[in-house]
Amino acid sequence: MNNNLKKLSRELFDDNYQSNQVSNPSTKLQELRREIEKQIQLRRCTWCQTSVKQFKDQISVKEYFLSGLCQDCQDKTFEEVE
Repeated sequence: MNNNLKKLSRELFDDNYQSNQVSNPSTKLQELRREIEKQIQLRRCTWCQTSVKQFKDQISVKEYFLSGLCQDCQDKTFEEVE
């Protein structure tokens, strides 16, 4: 995960977890969204930083434009627990 994304994600998580209230949540979420969009424009995965090449279906493509996760990271993140 890219350093800016890690920092913003950690801040949002820590603020919410520790105080149950995020300071400036919309500002931090906007920053996080901008960082995700930068990675999408570079065609890189927001998690593993690999170059994004192809997806198995349209749902995966839509997910990429939301989260920036490549197909492998999507598969690992959303795999069903048996």
